Amino acid sequence: MKFPSGINIYAVSDSGFDHLAYFKQVITAGVDIIQFRDKYLSDCEFYEIACQLRKLAAKYRKLFIINDRIDIAMAVDCDGVHLGSEDLPVNVGRKLLPSKIIGYSAHDFSSAVKACKQGADYISVGPIFKSPTKKLLEPIPETEIQLIIQKIKLPLVAIGGINLKNIVKVKEMGFKNVAVISALKNSRDKKKVITKMRQILEK
Repeated sequence: MKFPSGINIYAVSDSGFDHLAYFKQVITAGVDIIQFRDKYLSDCEFYEIACQLRKLAAKYRKLFIINDRIDIAMAVDCDGVHLGSEDLPVNVGRKLLPSKIIGYSAHDFSSAVKACKQGADYISVGPIFKSPTKKLLEPIPETEIQLIIQKIKLPLVAIGGINLKNIVKVKEMGFKNVAVISALKNSRDKKKVITKMRQILEK
């Protein structure tokens, strides 16, 4: 399985979300990919929600990615897993999930290169801007972002503080794929946000 080509709007959940209700809303509003993330659920709770999300994603033919939890990704047979610097290395994930999508969160050029060599299918780059979800992380310097865009040949997903006010800048940086959390969660009209972002990225 491969990360889809073209323009992709990638919706990510977070701890405290009503994950099933949220993803129903954003899927019907037009996102292409969903990523289930929650640092505080028990294994049992995480698994049960993941099973429900697997059915939901299959119904609407959307890609379903699980954050961090390779074990649960394997258990529910989702489309892939997203890993970070504190998770199992990408090459270990590749051995466990040889035919699934594996993404990696890179906060600088060197970590993006390492993930690429270890077998990642796409790289999430961020935070692009100051993000309420990642309060302790400073935005990546634009020089690092440009290095990643110029040198890394995998699909790249911009993440971190992205909204309708700054999506044009994200497009100008060279990104085709964006991951959104707060801008969707806090929006009353999720379809409008997704449609406008897609229109800007497609220009």
